Amino acid sequence: MEVMVSVHISIWFSSLLVGILWLCTSYIVVIVVYNVEFHPLAQYPGPLWARVTPFYALFHAYRDDVHLSIHKCHAKYGWWSGTVLNSVQSLT
Repeated sequence: MEVMVSVHISIWFSSLLVGILWLCTSYIVVIVVYNVEFHPLAQYPGPLWARVTPFYALFHAYRDDVHLSIHKCHAKYGWWSGTVLNSVQSLT
């Protein structure tokens, strides 16, 4: 009887973990699709990682080359460039 309960709990726990993993993955996919396709600023070009996550800006701030990153984005994408999530920078 004790082995049967242990197996039952193990199966329940593994299915719970799979469900949580599925929920987290689907949430991330929905956020990425929204930011790339349906966000009001999605019409402005920019690096994919900058449009999807704020970690692009944090990465370049950590490397202390934000100015180089912005310059490269403007050289590649033109006057208007989305270099940070939820913002657009213009070259004036």
